[in-house]
Amino acid sequence: MTIFEVQKHDLLRLNDGRLEEFVARLCEAEAVAVGGKIGDVRRGGSGDAPDGGVDIRVAVSADGFDSGFLPRRNTVFQVKKHAMPRGKIEKEMRPNDALRPKISEQAANKGAYIIVSLKDDCAEPQLDNRRKAMRDSVSDDPNGGDLHLDFYDLSKLEQWLRQHPVVAHWVRDILGIRLSGWRPYGTWSAVPAGHDD
Repeated sequence: MTIFEVQKHDLLRLNDGRLEEFVARLCEAEAVAVGGKIGDVRRGGSGDAPDGGVDIRVAVSADGFDSGFLPRRNTVFQVKKHAMPRGKIEKEMRPNDALRPKISEQAANKGAYIIVSLKDDCAEPQLDNRRKAMRDSVSDDPNGGDLHLDFYDLSKLEQWLRQHPVVAHWVRDILGIRLSGWRPYGTWSAVPAGHDD
């Protein structure tokens, strides 16, 4: 465990806006780690604005792209604080029983679509069920088989966060989790009056 590591139960304290910012920061750190740029990540606007099912879009520009958390160069994330069982996944991906155009567009471009749920912390059968719900939701799209689908729960977010200590430090700061016994670089000794330290 590193000094910056955050426990997964601490992540549950993130509100909706901070959660989306947290995932965007992970995407930026990951893009840079694989040779891309921070600018390869685009976070949506206001949390109240309609987003068409896309909160964060990643379009990695690096050659030789290889990442364990961004499965394709073109990956979009839909970020939810609440639990996302099968029924909510279907409603999210297929409002009014029609696949969202942005998801269909991702399929046509052989991209990836990932739902993030902070509240879910799935055992393997639950995770399989959620991924199956996602696959079923795109089954009638002619390009649905080309779309990489995944579901990131709390454990996956914690795993990803451990790869990026800078983001972990940011999380600690916004959640008020202070490091005991550690201080940043600064003046640690008392300099006599009239002397330049």
